[in-house]
Amino acid sequence: MPTTNPVYISIIIPVFNTSAYLNKCLDSVICQTYRLFEVIIINDGSTDNSLEICEKYKKSDIRIKIISQPNSGISNALNNGISAASGDWLCFVDSDDWIDVNALEGLVNKIKKFPEVDLIRSFCRFMHGNKVKEQNSVPQKDCIYSPIDFIAADKVGGFTHSLFVKRKIVTDNQLKFDTELKIKADMVLNFQCVLNSQYILMSDFVYYNYLIRNDSIIQTTDKNKMLDHLRAPELISEFAKNNNEIEVKKSVKRYLFRGLESYIMACKNYLIKQNKIDFNYRQNIINFINKQKLKFVDMPVRLLAVFFISIIDIRVLNLMQKLINKL
Repeated sequence: MPTTNPVYISIIIPVFNTSAYLNKCLDSVICQTYRLFEVIIINDGSTDNSLEICEKYKKSDIRIKIISQPNSGISNALNNGISAASGDWLCFVDSDDWIDVNALEGLVNKIKKFPEVDLIRSFCRFMHGNKVKEQNSVPQKDCIYSPIDFIAADKVGGFTHSLFVKRKIVTDNQLKFDTELKIKADMVLNFQCVLNSQYILMSDFVYYNYLIRNDSIIQTTDKNKMLDHLRAPELISEFAKNNNEIEVKKSVKRYLFRGLESYIMACKNYLIKQNKIDFNYRQNIINFINKQKLKFVDMPVRLLAVFFISIIDIRVLNLMQKLINKL
């Protein structure tokens, strides 16, 4: 039965030195056609004029709250935003991205149509400036999943902005973004939210515009951040260790294999940018495989090839890719 109850939404926006993009982001939020929401901005120790911009918007819109904290990372900022939220649903927006003017209206319409869902998974447009660079394969129609079927279909996704979730799913289960992770923390939380939901909607509604930036955190090459490619799937594995569903176990293995391949490719990119490998990447790979008890016979063929080449020397992998690109 469609719900007629009003839906109150908390929009959480972590901010760190994004003054060049912040006006566009905040304009897109406060101009929503659906008006029943609050905006929680977490200023993560910005050193540019981001806080000044946020304060300007707060003066003209009472729905905006600002939390300032010493710089401690996006995960800590998001956790503080969740703690301060009072909405029925949580929506996450990066401060260099923007949402369509009818974003919340569209999401609320989905909730009214499918009141049983605890989480809505949506897709985004990848933007280069104001031009669409690419867009995910958007489903032709809405589809309701149980958590196990959703995980089995490999639909969980790895970005916070694809997550529109009931606040009680996060708070009742004491879920948090892992503050030890510099990247991939959203992938872990997404998986945890899905596994704690009763029903999930895979939505055909696209409303989020993701700005591709060469200087963004996921584009940087930092050997400490790179290890998060391994740490994040390990956390998912730990979270799901007591779940005996076969599809969940298969999914965890997919995360582990993908994390391993992502780490190897990140090592290759580090070599390209730094012209050196000054850390023991081989031992990190071997330790990960041994700890997670991964078997070579279960590895996808592509990963198996990448693995053995990387163990010989990551520079060989780089050379082979260059040769392949010339063909």
